[in-house]
Amino acid sequence: MSTFGSRKEAVRSGCEQMGKKKSKPATDTPTSEPFQSAFSGLASLRADLPSFESPDPGSQPAVIASPGTPTTETKLVLQREKKGRAGKTVTRLLGLPTPDARAYWTTKLKKELGCGATIEGDDVILLGDVGDRAETRLVAGGFRRIVRGN
Repeated sequence: MSTFGSRKEAVRSGCEQMGKKKSKPATDTPTSEPFQSAFSGLASLRADLPSFESPDPGSQPAVIASPGTPTTETKLVLQREKKGRAGKTVTRLLGLPTPDARAYWTTKLKKELGCGATIEGDDVILLGDVGDRAETRLVAGGFRRIVRGN
């Protein structure tokens, strides 16, 4: 048999044990601050940092061109086509010189025009008849020679 006199005592004893809250162990180091900052240890390392010297005001900063920066000789062609696309209209952009430029303008036009776009070979395919809107974005991006095909 069990150590309890009756089943009720065993059940009552088990409930009392389950209802008790466990006490938390006391911490050895009480903190004076209510919260500890994760960055408090970095203040002592500030003296070890190298000093920042501002560049000469007369020196020119290096100009870094984005991959989509047009050159003076860049000629772009915008074509609208439906053939082989199950009747759906797409706008094909031809003439971007490098793969970096194609990737840059694909993502830029996708965001600005709100349409789908992909790279197909050396061309950028814009989903939908967005030739007019794409032309204004390309002119704003610095391209001057844009030809509209069909």
